[in-house]
Amino acid sequence: MTKEEIMEAVENAEAIDSREIEGRHYDLYTIKADGNEISVIDNYDYGKERFTYVMGDCTQVLKNLDAVENGTAELHEVAEIY
Repeated sequence: MTKEEIMEAVENAEAIDSREIEGRHYDLYTIKADGNEISVIDNYDYGKERFTYVMGDCTQVLKNLDAVENGTAELHEVAEIY
């Protein structure tokens, strides 16, 4: 799956969890990628650069953004992986 396909899937999905973390807005999505479910974390604020992340361990699917908020989630930008 390409970065563009991941971004398109996120645009067409409903967020599982959304919250403000350190002044930025985060949305969590679970999408199908290459036959597996993966967590995608979209980080954006209007007027600021948008970052989209996947888990370092793509087998781990998040139920909420707790691991992102407390800093225990190993995140990689989609551009680094796909």
